[in-house]
Amino acid sequence: MSDLFGIARATQDDGNGVVVDTHAIAARLAARARAGRWQTATLGTTPVPAITIGRRWLADSEPAEDAAASSDGLVHAWGAGTMVKVPGSRRGARTCAPLALDAYLTRGIDGLTSLDGEFIVCVWDARSRELFLVNDRFGLHQHFYTHGRGGFAFAPTIRALLEVPGVTRGVDQIAIAQYLRFQQLLGARTWMRDVAVLPPASVLRYAPDTNALSITRYWNWDALEAPRSASFADAVAGCVEVFQRAVDARMVSERTGVFLSGGLDGRTLLAFIDQRVPTFTFGARECRDVAIAARLARAAGSDHHWYPLDDGAWVLRHAPDHLTATEGLHSWMHAHGISALPDARRFADVTLSGWDGGTILGGSINFYDDARFRQADDEGLARAFYAGFCGEFTWPGLDAGQAARLLDTPVGRPLLPLAEASMRAELEATRHIPARLRGDAFYIEQVLRRSLSNQVALARTALGVACPYFDGALIEFLFQLPEAIRTSPVFRRAVLARRQPGLASIPHEKDLRIPHPSAARVRAFALAQDGMQWLRRRGVPVGLPDARLYADYENYLRRELRPWAERLLFDERTLSRGFYDAAALRALWARHVDGKELHTIGTVAPLMAIEMSLRYLVDGDAADRACALDEPATVSDAEADTHGARR
Repeated sequence: MSDLFGIARATQDDGNGVVVDTHAIAARLAARARAGRWQTATLGTTPVPAITIGRRWLADSEPAEDAAASSDGLVHAWGAGTMVKVPGSRRGARTCAPLALDAYLTRGIDGLTSLDGEFIVCVWDARSRELFLVNDRFGLHQHFYTHGRGGFAFAPTIRALLEVPGVTRGVDQIAIAQYLRFQQLLGARTWMRDVAVLPPASVLRYAPDTNALSITRYWNWDALEAPRSASFADAVAGCVEVFQRAVDARMVSERTGVFLSGGLDGRTLLAFIDQRVPTFTFGARECRDVAIAARLARAAGSDHHWYPLDDGAWVLRHAPDHLTATEGLHSWMHAHGISALPDARRFADVTLSGWDGGTILGGSINFYDDARFRQADDEGLARAFYAGFCGEFTWPGLDAGQAARLLDTPVGRPLLPLAEASMRAELEATRHIPARLRGDAFYIEQVLRRSLSNQVALARTALGVACPYFDGALIEFLFQLPEAIRTSPVFRRAVLARRQPGLASIPHEKDLRIPHPSAARVRAFALAQDGMQWLRRRGVPVGLPDARLYADYENYLRRELRPWAERLLFDERTLSRGFYDAAALRALWARHVDGKELHTIGTVAPLMAIEMSLRYLVDGDAADRACALDEPATVSDAEADTHGARR
């Protein structure tokens, strides 16, 4: 999937009398913007000497595209991604740059902000001598930017922007604190103080002549109208119609596929696709995802491909690629599907992503016990989200006591209060959003956009990815339904059954119950399924497997990944950063290796991810060296056991 990068200088002097060659810098940006072996990047036309814009794309499945220019040569537009609706456009082409140019020439900035889809657009207007950067309302194409004394630059990777003169490798201490407690970053933060994430629905305006930069938001959740009255049946029928349009608009390639698990997101997409498509599943042989996805594929008649994960060796093979693609913003224990990507390219150029149907169509903030996120006062909401970030939205992480012991160093102690304080500051900025939407909006923009979107970024290193659940019209429809309908688990099941009842009669991996709106059918199936599971536990090979996880990361880390973890956690480079108390670190590791507690991986895997990110971005290591794949172990198994005994 294509992305943009570029640099614009306020002056071509670096402040020390040296002329800065923006084209040469942009060439280095191009080299660092590539995040996968199948991507290529080139520089586009340069409308003025101080501005150079480039584009990266999948060379074998996407066309090369230069800027589109107005007839008088005064306006240039670059675009990347997919546009599915272009009000007022006179052209029928789907190529982003011409559509963006038409929209801008017709209606100015309002034309760009009326675009729908998953995109980023850059426009240079020589008439006003302004450069604009505009992304879609949900920020589905993650881009980073930096702005300093010398000018402005943007790119789809953090590491690319470290090539810009004046950008330091200074670490954002709040980012470290957030990742330690939340296993993700919040807001616009990255690992680097000088680099930020472009917020969703942004109009970034940069004037090279004065080096002035501003960012305004053209859409927010408070733009949604109050809920309309609607019957359950009308809501289901309307959703089927709107979601069908969202899926159809993104079927832009004859080679479109779907990643399929035992959940509801992928199967619902499959139900709305009116052609035979390839489907892909990855996972351990004895996991529910593999078994249920195979049933779904047979029912839908798809060309199904399964990629087994028999042990953790695949994690080591793909760790450098994962680090390059996500720059540590999503831990290595979330490298979902990376081992399937090389082969999936044989069958598909684009995948429709199920990210994140459970929140958008399912009406769930991670759980169906969501009242604490929707009915709480300000303090209650802050407490609910803090608990969610620390231990519910992903693997349970460090508790307060563990964090205090781990960070009991001169460098670490100042980090302790930063995570909660920064989360509360981000939440405070959403006070203008109506209470009924505030919890959903905060979850979508923080957890989905800042964390789970990295799964999409990973897939985009090999395939085009479209996100039907984030269709603008669909979200407007769903979030203006009565809350009792939108947040009901039955609503999503009814939409699925209305479109494809066969797929609603195959159990869901979470509870082995069918996602059907009929309570009587659900109860009847549950009785039969419980009986089969009873027989299965007594050795009769019937029913579905008990194992839920597609990959056993926790035991990988105790077995085949243990030497790798110890190289990272106990290496002198890691300890010399001064964040961690060595004894507390060894105690955390020993608790995980002991295997006597469930879900301890969330206390140690994030520490590995932080160290890999610092080596890659701050130390400037190549990805394999940052992952400690070419370094000798500095702590033996016997030594690690000794460390653990000192708890």
